[in-house]
Amino acid sequence: MLPVRPTVPRWATLEHWAADTRSLFTSVGAVGFVVALGCLVAFAAAAANSLRPAAGLVAAMAFPVLAFGSGNPRLFCLWALMFALPFDFSVYIGPVSDRAGGERALRLEMSDPMILALFAFQARDLLTGRWPGLRVPKVILIWLLIMLVWGVGTLAGLLAGHFRFAAGYEVVRMLKVALLFVVLVNELDTPSRMLHAAMALALSVLFQAGVGLAQYIHGQPFGLEFLGEVGAKTAEDLASFSVRDARVFRISGFVLHPNLFGIFLAACLPLVLACLMIMRGLAARLLFGVAGAAGFVALILTQSRSAWVAFAGASGIVLLLMVMHRRLFRLSISTAAVGGVALAIAIGAFHEPIMKRLFDSQDAAAIGREEFKDDARRLIDDSYMMGWGLNQYVQELPPYMKTSARSYSYWIPPVHNIYYLWWAETGLIGLAVHLVMWISIALMAVRNLRVRDELLFTVNVACLAAMVAFAVDGFLSFSLRVNPISRTYWVLAAMIYATYYWRRQQETQHQRQGAA
Repeated sequence: MLPVRPTVPRWATLEHWAADTRSLFTSVGAVGFVVALGCLVAFAAAAANSLRPAAGLVAAMAFPVLAFGSGNPRLFCLWALMFALPFDFSVYIGPVSDRAGGERALRLEMSDPMILALFAFQARDLLTGRWPGLRVPKVILIWLLIMLVWGVGTLAGLLAGHFRFAAGYEVVRMLKVALLFVVLVNELDTPSRMLHAAMALALSVLFQAGVGLAQYIHGQPFGLEFLGEVGAKTAEDLASFSVRDARVFRISGFVLHPNLFGIFLAACLPLVLACLMIMRGLAARLLFGVAGAAGFVALILTQSRSAWVAFAGASGIVLLLMVMHRRLFRLSISTAAVGGVALAIAIGAFHEPIMKRLFDSQDAAAIGREEFKDDARRLIDDSYMMGWGLNQYVQELPPYMKTSARSYSYWIPPVHNIYYLWWAETGLIGLAVHLVMWISIALMAVRNLRVRDELLFTVNVACLAAMVAFAVDGFLSFSLRVNPISRTYWVLAAMIYATYYWRRQQETQHQRQGAA
């Protein structure tokens, strides 16, 4: 039986934000100031071409000041964490390898201080007795098993891979997302806190979509690669080789690449649109509505076909499950009808680029993906059951490549299929373990469909849809091995498990009341 967390004084909770309008506007203003400050530093850095450390220093100084000045530093950290989720801004520690398909350095990321701050608040609650214990879902043990067997195993020389430093980088990354998952499972322990997380994620979608639309209007990147914007050369290559006989500019936001930006939007937009269906307050509806509209247009402009397919499947799941909910049926139908009209208008406005991308795309990308998979199969054959070890793929691949590394300018491309990548690095056994973990998360979301709270039901449905979106995208991408997308995956998984713990707590309370 799960322990029921005790009621704590009003000043020690996050819920008073919803009732204290002045505190809410003060804190939202603080978040807005952080955004403005970040934009100012970013453009100054672009002008000077050398201000990455300066930007990190300014952010490090501004964050604690704004957090405590907001009136509720704990909730400020939650909002800031969700907002920082997709950024790739990092301060590197030691050498940085020019590689893809896994972690390439030790780094302090933009989201790390927020995670550590929330963990510190939780540690205080544990030490002072406000919380009876830390909730650690069993599914994270599977993740730690992968890290120990195939990460630490590679470091110890027990697997075939020779590049132990790369495995060390990946182990650190896995530990960080595990901490993120556990922190959020414990932090999102009420519907009110879950709503704040959803609103903060909607703000992140809105900001990234706004950046993407600005890139589209500008017609090229702004040169803010240190924040996660796509590089100028990559943007030019994508513009020239995406559609036959045409040049198309594909937006990336600050999420490294148009395809990565696309799957970020495909995973988060179902949550934004689902919350829009049930929100009744004007401010919340406005936030979710504007974020949903901007995010959908940005999704189109990424020109990512895999993200389009993933979003279509995810949004279909959300609509189906929301309509099947007895109390949300009418609200879902009416909102979906309005959304359908808006969707038709958006597709009509961007009909030409959508059709060109779907039917006039160059074959080079598809041919390249198939060649990458052929290379991966040859690598897999030499270490079939246990794999080469975590983060070893691109280092071990060259002898198995059909095309020489020179043709890729010695930048080895990872296979654009997360399942092949897992298979190559962790073997058939590791692939099965990954899939068991993934299926466990999805099944937990299915079990949560009986949760009584309408908000938590909605969030859980959207997160289940996002898991499907990631599964679809995995056939065409290694995006789950890229930090912004990996963080997004585990945040949405944490929302599923936070819903589970709240549901179990309510069921326990009802059982006690029935017994009494």
